[in-house]
Amino acid sequence: MCFDELERVMRTAGVRRVFIKLAHGSSASGVVAYQTNGKDHRATGAIEMVTVEGEIQLYNSRRVQTYTDHAQIAKLIDALCKHRVHIEEWIPKAHMDNKAFDLRVVVVGGEAAHTVARLSHSPMTNLHLLNERRDRETVMNWIGEKSFDTAMNVCQKAMGCFSKSLYGGVDLLVTPDFQSHFVLEMNAFGDLLHDTFYQGVDTYTLELEKVDYGQHAGNRWHA
Repeated sequence: MCFDELERVMRTAGVRRVFIKLAHGSSASGVVAYQTNGKDHRATGAIEMVTVEGEIQLYNSRRVQTYTDHAQIAKLIDALCKHRVHIEEWIPKAHMDNKAFDLRVVVVGGEAAHTVARLSHSPMTNLHLLNERRDRETVMNWIGEKSFDTAMNVCQKAMGCFSKSLYGGVDLLVTPDFQSHFVLEMNAFGDLLHDTFYQGVDTYTLELEKVDYGQHAGNRWHA
């Protein structure tokens, strides 16, 4: 894959917005949100691109940057493609307080538990980029109990694909009408949620409780 090929595929498919992600990245590392109307171009990511002796070098940054020059975007995406990438169609997110948001839901022992909404003005909602967060109750009140219950069920079903894993962090997108939900990623180490509680306990305490329950119930959880 290269930028020229990406443009051809997007034109053929009639897709104007995509996410480009490193095949083995994490925490928004190497993620670019690219959009074009065929004339104007815009690429956004927590990536700083510098040229040293004619060679493109990429660095992670906590400052989300936007590139609008077509040639510069081509260089950025070509540099990423050298490390293997996959491309996802950019699905619109629901908004809360004038910011796009998605959910991080930690599923432990088959139960959708700790839930945080991640709000951002940029396409990147990762909390380490200093984005805002909202708690489980706020999310439920915002999207409605029915949509919230559906969201939790979707996360539990997704985690069911990894039945031998005790827990995982599900990144879930809610569409603007709150009617549809899409699993964006499954995170093996997605339980790092500071000051977030479910039924009075943090993620790690719940994991320990579920391990104990799993042993008594005859399940073999892999922590």
